[in-house]
Amino acid sequence: LVLAGNDFSSLEELDPLASLPALRHLSLVDNAVTKHEDYRAYVLGLLPQLRVLDFVKVKEKEREAARAKFAKMSGSEGGEAE
Repeated sequence: LVLAGNDFSSLEELDPLASLPALRHLSLVDNAVTKHEDYRAYVLGLLPQLRVLDFVKVKEKEREAARAKFAKMSGSEGGEAE
């Protein structure tokens, strides 16, 4: 799904994408939201099934870090209790 050049500026505006469980490739280039410090981690927490984000393959370590940081978004606690 290519959503490049739209007017996404906040991470929360991406939340409706969570309703697309079959989404594997997503591009949000040329959106202000991509400048946010936690952008990639937030999107991967929201969409853990993504394989490619902004034309860059998602690495397992990046996915794990996003899961740890944003586990509650996907309803998963990541298996560890604090």
